[in-house]
Amino acid sequence: MTTYRSNKRKCLVAFIFCVAIWLTACDNSHAPKPFGYFRINLPEKNYVELEGDYPFTCMVPEYSQMISLYDTVAGVKWYDMEMNGLQATVHLSYHEMHLPLSQYIEDARKLAFNHMQKASAINYSVVMKPNDKVYGLYIDIEGNDAATPFQFYLTDSTDNFLRGALYFNHVPNNDSVAPIISFIKEDIEVFVESFRWK
Repeated sequence: MTTYRSNKRKCLVAFIFCVAIWLTACDNSHAPKPFGYFRINLPEKNYVELEGDYPFTCMVPEYSQMISLYDTVAGVKWYDMEMNGLQATVHLSYHEMHLPLSQYIEDARKLAFNHMQKASAINYSVVMKPNDKVYGLYIDIEGNDAATPFQFYLTDSTDNFLRGALYFNHVPNNDSVAPIISFIKEDIEVFVESFRWK
């Protein structure tokens, strides 16, 4: 009789325990899990001097590849500095200046301000290297949906004008690629700091 009561108590305790777990575990409130992103393996920083038939020279990342694109406009040359491992490209357009400098600067300003609707802030840094006759502006565009986080232009103010813009090979979501943006920002700064006209 004692064994029967003992077993009955154990069964009752086990039943109450299971019901309590079931009641607390079956909650109707669901919290969605955030999307996960792949681990980003960034290459080691190493720079080499740009070699080839370009109207300028500078230091570029070793993991990048400079590609000359087909010229369709007289006096304008296009180049892509591709960083395939990072799914990013710096689009460059070089102009032999035939118009007033103000026209080239205004065109570069308009292209940067096309991103104003998606930008949360636009910051500027002036480039002044009188000994090398390199002047320009470095434009840092903040915002999760901004198509290009960085743009810049460089000029000698009389004959040469170069404009650059960083784009990613996917729909912009700058929060998810923030480590890559920060990584490439250093590369663009090295590009600009080491830039010289030929």
